[in-house]
Amino acid sequence: MKKWEYNTVIIELENSWWGTSKFPTEKIDNTCNSLGDLGWELVNIETNSAYQGQSTHILLIFKREK
Repeated sequence: MKKWEYNTVIIELENSWWGTSKFPTEKIDNTCNSLGDLGWELVNIETNSAYQGQSTHILLIFKREK
């Protein structure tokens, strides 16, 4: 039976002056590529809902075989 280990990364979103969230795509790409090079596979992405549905961070969940 395969066994897995998990890695959770929280990335803060950049908030604009008009109240919308900006996704830091370069930071997300760099994180995914760096962990991918180490054998981690991205399996899920979650966002939170803060005031009036605005997101303040995203949660990246990775796994790899032990």
